[in-house]
Amino acid sequence: MLLLLLGVSYFLDHPIVRNEPDTYETEAFVPSGDNPVTYVGNLTTDACPVGTPTGDWLAGCASPDRDEQFDAYVLRHEATVGESTTYTYLIYYRHGENGLVATPELFSGESGGYRIDLTYVKGESTAAYALSYLSVTLPTSEAPRLRLVFDDDTVGFLSTVAEEAIEAVG
Repeated sequence: MLLLLLGVSYFLDHPIVRNEPDTYETEAFVPSGDNPVTYVGNLTTDACPVGTPTGDWLAGCASPDRDEQFDAYVLRHEATVGESTTYTYLIYYRHGENGLVATPELFSGESGGYRIDLTYVKGESTAAYALSYLSVTLPTSEAPRLRLVFDDDTVGFLSTVAEEAIEAVG
């Protein structure tokens, strides 16, 4: 018991300090036309039937008891062939407004990384959610950063990596 009290006393007197920077460097990204993005938007949740891995994931995202901290959910799968990797995404954005559609744009960074922006704007959709399929093949094994944007704000999302391929929908 005495050793336990001494141990607790030590950590109270000597807090664990992490040397993390106060600010993080930002990387400059430029549009990349070298790697075409396959994109299908305005999908309905019926596109992924329950009973399939993708359909079961989507049913969980649409569940009313989901954590309200996240507005969007992303399912990602990676398949490597040679020196290229295909990154496939299914993005479910529960925005609660009618008429949002998205447009993807791929950017390459100065350090060799990639970023995909999926920008939502008012459009012809009538659902209170946006469901999108996105796929891109890149010459890297590092997944691109995904950024969801609506009204100049970044949308928070929960990301899941799938072991099985995401079925092409649309």
